[in-house]
Amino acid sequence: MAIHSLPDLTSLSINELYNVYLLIARADHHWRIAALYGKQPRPAGHSEFRPLPWEHFSERFAIAQSIVGGEMSLRNRLARQAAAYRIDIDTELRRYRSQAA
Repeated sequence: MAIHSLPDLTSLSINELYNVYLLIARADHHWRIAALYGKQPRPAGHSEFRPLPWEHFSERFAIAQSIVGGEMSLRNRLARQAAAYRIDIDTELRRYRSQAA
């Protein structure tokens, strides 16, 4: 399936990007669990959701910033993944910002 439009993540702060990453990670985890187990319950303790902690994400972001074009590449990858999982970034960020305020 072609992805026709990507969300614009260029102006997001690192905290907002981490929130986008968490949304993508949750969606990816959901699809992987569904692919592994279908409608059957998964065994206890199996395939737990373990996203990157904030510290690791911020390290990766800093590394991306140190490479020419790296930060934009990271932002574009997150935008492609969000679009592929049909995550409504604008709605989710409004929710995130209202909780942070």
